[in-house]
Parts: sequence; structure tokens; C-alpha cells
Amino acid sequence: MAFARHSGRVEPVPMGLVHIGPVVEVKLRPPAVQRASQVQHNGIFPEATIKLLVDTGAQRTVIEQVVLESLGLTPISMVPIVGVSQVPEDRPVYYAEIALGMGIPGKEVGEAVFEREVVGVESPRRPNEHKGLLGRDFLRFMDFHYHGNNGTFEIVSVQAVAASSVRKITGKPQIHPSQKKHRR
Repeated sequence: MAFARHSGRVEPVPMGLVHIGPVVEVKLRPPAVQRASQVQHNGIFPEATIKLLVDTGAQRTVIEQVVLESLGLTPISMVPIVGVSQVPEDRPVYYAEIALGMGIPGKEVGEAVFEREVVGVESPRRPNEHKGLLGRDFLRFMDFHYHGNNGTFEIVSVQAVAASSVRKITGKPQIHPSQKKHRR
């Protein structure tokens, strides 16, 4: 079985993981259904490359709302979120695609691609390097390893890689809200 990996390093070693935490660069896109219609209309679709802090304590992936809106995404529902203030606050939920670059030793680079519901949050008063948190809803498809003494971390996909070249490693997508059948 092949393992696809995303590796990172946080400086200064070893306190970078304490002070900054593991940050990954991802591509954020509209979901495939929305991209298909955007390509038909104008030939292009928006994509944002952003950094997310890996947060094993976050139940859900949250991204600054301004980034989600810049991709032309619209909220599909609201959800109460409890952050560090411990005060529940209703926040909009968006459907988006998150792609994390992955490599397999001896093979070309691919992406771990997930279409997920993500929560839009307000931008912090003091901007961060990262634009949100990559939560357990994403990490449940992966193994996450800290190597504290050398300041590195790895996100490892243990899903079987069937083909000789890897383009995408896809988590089981949720059904896009527009594809749900309404029962009467």
C-alpha cells in the first residue's frame, strides 16, 4: 500500500510547533458542481491559495468568511460555533473544495481533495498568517504526526492508491445541498 504525505516544518525548532503550530497551504475552490457551471459561463473558476492552521481540537474546519465569499460561495445554512470565548455564535456554512498537496515517494505529486461543509468566521482584528483552521472533519481521513524534536509534522493519507500515478486522493464527499432529493 502506498502512502501519500504532506510534510511541513515550523521554525524555530522545537518551539515553532508550540508558538505557531502546524500550518499547511491549501487550495480552496468552489465545489465541482459550481465550478462546472462557472466554466460554462466564463471559462474560468476562482481559486484561492491560503494557509490553514491544523487544529486537532477543532471539530470543524473554519475559514475566514471574506475568503469564502471571494470565491463566489453563498451560505447554505447556519450553525452555532463555540470558539475560545466559549459563547455560541451562529455562523454561516459554505460548501467548498479543499485540496492539500500530497506526494508519494517515487511518484508524481497529487492532491488530497475534499468537498466539505466549512464554517465562515469573522477575520481576526490582528491578521494571522493563516486564514482558518483545518479541523477534525478533514483530519479524520488522515493520520497526523508531530515530530516535535525536529519541528516537523506530516499529514499522511493511508487510503489505497490504486493507479501508478496519483492525481487525487479523495475523501468521501458529502452530498452537495443542490443534489439532495427532497422528501415529501
